[in-house]
Amino acid sequence: MLTSVAKTRRALVVHEAVGRAGFGAELSSLIHEELFNELIEPVRRVTANTPVPFAKKLESAFVPSADTVVAAARKLCGRHSRDPD
Repeated sequence: MLTSVAKTRRALVVHEAVGRAGFGAELSSLIHEELFNELIEPVRRVTANTPVPFAKKLESAFVPSADTVVAAARKLCGRHSRDPD
């Protein structure tokens, strides 16, 4: 993972857990500790923003969507969602 981040000089960490004190936070911390001077942008994270819901209907609001991930990746690369591919 660190080799890939060093190559692109950017990182986007995506996971379904809450953002604080989770696996994604640890990955972000590791990347910053090891590659801080090489990064073009800070590491961005796309995570759930609420505690894990029990109800199936609430799951779609909890789990990061593909659109959310794409928007974060475009922002990380300095592109807006309306820019052509």
